[in-house]
Amino acid sequence: MVFIKGIGLANAVRLIVYAFPPQFQYNINKFRKYAGLAVMFQCPQCGYYYYGGESSNGKPAVPSEEGWLCPNDGTKLIGTAARNVKYNRTVKTFLLGILANNLMMAGGVYSRIIKSFKEELASKHPDWPKLKVQRTAVRKAISLLLSQYFSLSPYTTV
Repeated sequence: MVFIKGIGLANAVRLIVYAFPPQFQYNINKFRKYAGLAVMFQCPQCGYYYYGGESSNGKPAVPSEEGWLCPNDGTKLIGTAARNVKYNRTVKTFLLGILANNLMMAGGVYSRIIKSFKEELASKHPDWPKLKVQRTAVRKAISLLLSQYFSLSPYTTV
């Protein structure tokens, strides 16, 4: 991990401490929830939400070919930023602030990944402000880095 441009020894150690796979049962989704990076799915009709395995009424969302469906009325759930949920602010600040900045300034492979995500998002969503495009691209790149980190664990489960 220290050989990735922009991470370095200090950031690699912090990442290992914060995202120690056995602490999260080798499950990337549990870590995303802990770090505040998981996506919350909400029903536009009734206000039902599904976030990291938890829901507003105890019923899980229903998977379908179109995406997640509300168990109350069958409406397609919309992915939104998580609001009013508990997460570790220190970890989120490290991932999206410190680590992301270091990766972008280093000019390595993750800098190019962030740039390509930015271009893709800007073409898909021309109405989005540049800051939203930038933050979404960073979030996607950090999520990719974390997925690769968790996939290297010897006891990874799906």
